[in-house]
Amino acid sequence: MGQYERPPVQNQWHEVEIVLIDNLLHWQNNAGANWSLSIIDGDLWTGLDCPYGEQKLSVLLDSNQEITSIYFNGESYEKIN
Repeated sequence: MGQYERPPVQNQWHEVEIVLIDNLLHWQNNAGANWSLSIIDGDLWTGLDCPYGEQKLSVLLDSNQEITSIYFNGESYEKIN
């Protein structure tokens, strides 16, 4: 969970927050779009409600196993907090 940005931020779709709602993960952007996320076999996936289709996201970790960025739709979203 946390806030992420796709640099350079060119529109509200590039400002994202991953939140937990009723024990379910959701990707929501500042443009008002949101969709579900699931962890399947240890991997993070978008749900069927994602406008870009169901896809596996890549999660990059630092040496402390903290998330530094998430790759979605071929683009890096860097964690800002």
